[in-house]
Amino acid sequence: MTGIARHTRVLLAVGLTAVFMTMTTAGAGAADESPDAFVARLRSALASGSRRTAAAMFRYPLRVHAPALPLPIPLEDAASTLRMYDLLFTPEMRCAIEMAQLPRSGKPLPKYPLVANGDALNLGQGLIVAERAAGQFKITRMTLIGLPSGHKPGIPVVVAAIDLRFKGMIRQVAGNLAGDGFDRYIVPVTKGTLLQLRLERFKGLDAVLRVTDRTGQPVDARADGKRSWASMVLPRPTTTWRSCARRRSATRRSPTCSR
Repeated sequence: MTGIARHTRVLLAVGLTAVFMTMTTAGAGAADESPDAFVARLRSALASGSRRTAAAMFRYPLRVHAPALPLPIPLEDAASTLRMYDLLFTPEMRCAIEMAQLPRSGKPLPKYPLVANGDALNLGQGLIVAERAAGQFKITRMTLIGLPSGHKPGIPVVVAAIDLRFKGMIRQVAGNLAGDGFDRYIVPVTKGTLLQLRLERFKGLDAVLRVTDRTGQPVDARADGKRSWASMVLPRPTTTWRSCARRRSATRRSPTCSR
């Protein structure tokens, strides 16, 4: 009986050790950050203007490749990232981050695919490479696209004239808006013209319309804060209206991206 009891105690010890090790491994895996969660965290930092949070998502030191420059840009620490933040996160780069998606079976390849392979993540075919360590992804490589916006508050990013005085004319323009930027379009129209404005290819109310006359006075309060608007031109035989596409809120700084 003594031998049997001793053997039983050994088996129980081994079994408990195996259970403990299995539970520990499962717990560690559950804490690992997913590729989607990493991208969501980066988007949130950029959209809220949390530059320090974004800078903390790099693994230092690293080198950033800029195709227009002969040598890579060194990032030694978070302070160097903060100094070059606008160069790193251009409107084009932020659009790539905003539009990144995991490829889906039977669907066209996304414009900026998000590919995960174990503890490595590739966004936009090498625009951003991140590696997971201690359960969290950190950016280890980056290839820049676009140029810093250089946007100044209160100054339109684009000012353009659109002539719609010929019956049935349709004009379409495209571009990116970052921060609280806005584009201004000047539209000469004649009395009796049905003018329709519509913003497309962005999420929700990330960008909205504002329609004013040449003095800057609102033409129709219903146009403010909307994605689309239509009205018959009633005032003078020939007038000029200004249509602005602008960021809805200065507190949300993600770009408006063409998809």
